[in-house]
Amino acid sequence: MKRIALVAVVVAVGVFTATASASTGAVSDAHRSASSKTFWTAEYTAGEYYGAVKCSGKTVINKKYPFGKETEKCETAEGTLKHMKAGTGQVAFENTGGGFVSEWESDTGNAKRTTNYTYKVNKKLTKFTIIAIYES
Repeated sequence: MKRIALVAVVVAVGVFTATASASTGAVSDAHRSASSKTFWTAEYTAGEYYGAVKCSGKTVINKKYPFGKETEKCETAEGTLKHMKAGTGQVAFENTGGGFVSEWESDTGNAKRTTNYTYKVNKKLTKFTIIAIYES
């Protein structure tokens, strides 16, 4: 999913180990055993999918999630989320031009993408929470 105007602020807690290895796809033993949490915020417009949002999230890297697991909460900046349905366990975003996108790009600015995610939207269509797990 393409992001328009991404602004991210990252505050790291813990130590990132072997980040160069993670970005190339190889994971060292040190990286697998390291544990870190990164908290961040992002504001952007994904007009063709759900509109303008303000988000905050946490990325965890540990033995279970060596490439990262993100938990992100987003709130609309435009009244209600466009093209979204209330509920849980959703795995694709509707596009205004028709069809769906079943890929998520991290809002941290690290350019990671995954199809291993689910999200839920509140009943008022004003917020969504996504959990994304990265595999490389």
